[in-house]
Amino acid sequence: MIGKVIKHDLRASGLLYGVGFLISLFIAVGTMLNRNTFYSENMLLRASILMTACIVCVAALVLLFLIHTALRYDRSMYGEEGYLTFTLPLSAPQLVLGKFAAAVIWALCVSAMCGLLLFSILYSAVSVDAADAFWREVTGLLRDPEVFYGLASTAGVMIVSLIENVALIFVAITIAYLPAIRRGNGILAVILYFGIGFVESKLMNAIPGISEQGIEMALDAALAEGEMHFFGALGDLFSATMIWGVVFTALYLTVTIGLVRKFTALR
Repeated sequence: MIGKVIKHDLRASGLLYGVGFLISLFIAVGTMLNRNTFYSENMLLRASILMTACIVCVAALVLLFLIHTALRYDRSMYGEEGYLTFTLPLSAPQLVLGKFAAAVIWALCVSAMCGLLLFSILYSAVSVDAADAFWREVTGLLRDPEVFYGLASTAGVMIVSLIENVALIFVAITIAYLPAIRRGNGILAVILYFGIGFVESKLMNAIPGISEQGIEMALDAALAEGEMHFFGALGDLFSATMIWGVVFTALYLTVTIGLVRKFTALR
């Protein structure tokens, strides 16, 4: 049954994300194709417009994902679809985890598209004559374990951060709709989202390895040792951040499931 929840949520959001991904893909491909063997005023103008469009698309996709995830969870749990949702033969963990899994799938898709858009900006700066040398350089860098570790950890921490925000959205909306709260649920959910996020950032900053001071010291030491050591230090830093991101995600989901189980008809 949890699979039906995932399919339903994916289908309900498919058109919106599909349009967004098609527009983003069109801009990314256009940016990568805007290359020539020589630089001209028209090409540089097109490049600046396309690069700006790529950055705007990245921001728009992330905002679209977060806002739509919040609206979708609100509507399906406590809004227009709520009365149908709670008649399904599902337990609280199945319902919440099903919706979370669907959001995670969209988060991965959004992350992949944002990665393509950012790469298109980098690749558009490579002239046609230098394309082969560029790919050789990229391949050589990725074969280095420390560079690969650093880049993979950077991508991983961004994906985990997006997924953690899903869990944070779920718990904020669930608390905002507790039976004791009669009005202003939407506004309270927004306040809770930013409030809980602020508290989390303060807690993260209190952890020595990933505090602001700890990050600065680790990166300064890595830069002093050389460029390759920098990627290794970056990987260590982001790996620790990912672990804590997973911990907070699990915590938010546990609280959400507990509240849904206690204050709704689901058991």
